[in-house]
Amino acid sequence: MVAIDLDGTLLGTEHKISNRSVQYLRSLHKKGFIICIATGRSTPAIQDVIRHLDLSYPTSTLNGMRVVTYNGAKVTEVTNTHRQLCSNQDQDRPTDGTTLPVVTMQEKVLFHEPVPIDATKKVLNIAKKLGLATNYYVGDHIYVQVLHSFACSLF
Repeated sequence: MVAIDLDGTLLGTEHKISNRSVQYLRSLHKKGFIICIATGRSTPAIQDVIRHLDLSYPTSTLNGMRVVTYNGAKVTEVTNTHRQLCSNQDQDRPTDGTTLPVVTMQEKVLFHEPVPIDATKKVLNIAKKLGLATNYYVGDHIYVQVLHSFACSLF
């Protein structure tokens, strides 16, 4: 198994996966390696990466790609249920001339362990007392609360 993080690891500074990385991960997948994305992001936030990888399933061992999201709180099996190639008119066609498949994805939850609400409230209260910004998910939506604005000056 190859489990790989996205931000700062698989994705470059423009938050895109390189064609070289895509080809390498596809070659590992064809050799039988299980490719797994592990990220703090939500599953909807990584659909473009999954689509760009375009790994074929089912395999001899899996029906879909394993994805660990929400900093480990959720593990899903993502399957591609429909494929067709983007036409030239499609807005999400890459500018490098490659053609990406249009994929409808379906998730099967294998594990989901959200932080209990009482623990969440305690952490949010501590963060508030310390004047810290917080971000957290409710479902697939991320919420960010900034408590203090700081002025920044460059010299």
